[in-house]
Amino acid sequence: KEKGELVNDGIEKGELTHRNLETFVFNGTAETALHLRVIDTLDRFTPEVWLYAPDGSLINRRTDGTTVAFDCGPQVFGCDIAQTGTYRLVVGALGDQSVGDYEIRFVDVSNSNENGALVNDGSVTGDLTLGDLDTFVFNGTAETALHLRVIDTLDRFTPEVWLYAPDGRLINRRTDGTTVAFDCGP
Repeated sequence: KEKGELVNDGIEKGELTHRNLETFVFNGTAETALHLRVIDTLDRFTPEVWLYAPDGSLINRRTDGTTVAFDCGPQVFGCDIAQTGTYRLVVGALGDQSVGDYEIRFVDVSNSNENGALVNDGSVTGDLTLGDLDTFVFNGTAETALHLRVIDTLDRFTPEVWLYAPDGRLINRRTDGTTVAFDCGP
């Protein structure tokens, strides 16, 4: 069943019924980065998710427990956004399992800014739910040093952080225990 267009930095909520497939679309631009999460919010089924390119070719099919993650970018094996056009995401339940509520989280890095700008010498607090993706922006100046920390203050999860350049190019992806550190400089 066609459910509509995914909104950047948005959350799409839905409910799968027995043996049902639901379809979503989003516009993608070749050589850009994006992140998608499909989450079983009640831990009742294993999502099975297919991602199709604008020409209809299958990019990837995944099923990874209660959360399916696609972290796509230029020349990323198994998730290369190589075409410009309308991409299709198909969501179902693996096998003949019970079904229930789900959420889809979508981030197009080139246009993402869910939580606003980070301020120099500032601090931001927040919380992440299962499968959540929080996005921030900051102004940088070429040939200057940058120090950035993402810290799990309650020691409950391992942060995964992607740092992108203004042109959308991935600079680095890190996941280092409860604290992720980026120390960048000339």
